[in-house]
Amino acid sequence: MNWCELEAVSLIERYRSYNDAAKDNNISVSALSKRVANVEAALDLKLFQRERTKNSVSLTTHGQELIPLFRQMISTHSSMLRRAEDHLNISSGTIAAGVAITLDDLGSGELMSRFFALHPEFHIITVLKSQREILRLLSEGKLDCAFIIVAEDTLSGRYWERLFAEACGDEHYEVVELKRSRDMWIGLSSKDALSRRSSVTLEDLRYHTFIFNRTFIFDHSNGDGLMLKDSFFTDMGVNSKDYDVIYEDFMCRSYIYHLLANGAGVLPQAFRPAQDFPGGRFVRLEGWSKPHKVFFAARKYESGALNVFTQFIRGSMDDAPPEYS
Repeated sequence: MNWCELEAVSLIERYRSYNDAAKDNNISVSALSKRVANVEAALDLKLFQRERTKNSVSLTTHGQELIPLFRQMISTHSSMLRRAEDHLNISSGTIAAGVAITLDDLGSGELMSRFFALHPEFHIITVLKSQREILRLLSEGKLDCAFIIVAEDTLSGRYWERLFAEACGDEHYEVVELKRSRDMWIGLSSKDALSRRSSVTLEDLRYHTFIFNRTFIFDHSNGDGLMLKDSFFTDMGVNSKDYDVIYEDFMCRSYIYHLLANGAGVLPQAFRPAQDFPGGRFVRLEGWSKPHKVFFAARKYESGALNVFTQFIRGSMDDAPPEYS
């Protein structure tokens, strides 16, 4: 077995389809099939079995047992290569930092700006993706570090914690808590009389349209039949069907704020942005007390630029311990 063959197995496990994996990664189906077959032949067992659904496969029992080991081997290999690169070129190292797409103030921009001011010899590449995609890239060694937001004691929070544990774990990753909050903020148009209050309730907002991040919406169930896309309302103890919801791409920040300013919706945010937006402001939502936390996760045992960046992040948090707002 070689690394390309193990990565082929990982791709098929992720896509559950040879055709989809080949299409999205510019590899021929025959090449993927051959690489997976080589691994199965070397182990003398089957990793995947065909499903009735067209072009779909699932893991065999052996596959389910071995996939975590394959992931660890791929991650270790990527880490070794990166450490070699850092050792050879520490003075001009590049850091690939993932940032989950959100309009919340995660503090990542300020921290990266301060780091660059102190270390202009390093270069930070910022990768903006959905949180699920950020975790995948981090676990595959394609990112050096990432800024992640987790809502604890909520449906979505339990989902993210489980996903991080499965994708990354803490054995190979260092995790630093950056900030925390027990508040929920609602962005409202200045034209709305509610914007002049210090706080609002869900009942006040019953006839408003809620705007959520399209990249955060999932159809996964928590096991009780409750869908994560409805978790904001479920965690508040109300029925999501009683409220109007639209999903927008939060990459388009100015467009979202334009919708808010014109009264086309309201925007829930766990961390209040540093400034109100033109034509509107953020007010506190009453009844929310569940904690949100922002974490910085980085690969452990690294030298070079990533080690310097991680130490800077940890030092910044030691100077100013996060507190619940």
